[in-house]
Amino acid sequence: MEVVYVGNEKTPVVMIDDVLSSVSSLCASAEREACFELDERFAYPGHRAPLPESYSACIKPLLDELLASVFKVPNSHRSRSVPPDSLTQVSK
Repeated sequence: MEVVYVGNEKTPVVMIDDVLSSVSSLCASAEREACFELDERFAYPGHRAPLPESYSACIKPLLDELLASVFKVPNSHRSRSVPPDSLTQVSK
């Protein structure tokens, strides 16, 4: 991992190499299970699919902590999961 600071505001850019020791299982999962669709909301020209839940569950806590540290996010503003039935109408 490397953090470089760019621009007059010295905005941090986090570069992470080799997050996975092997991407073959992630690729195989995408070939077997992913439902790729066009996403009209963004300019990206390709098809998209969500990451497998097991991958997200493993990587998200690590990235949350890393990004919160780099961008100096206070604990009170860090992301957290809330069960859907606990959300207010505005949050849904």
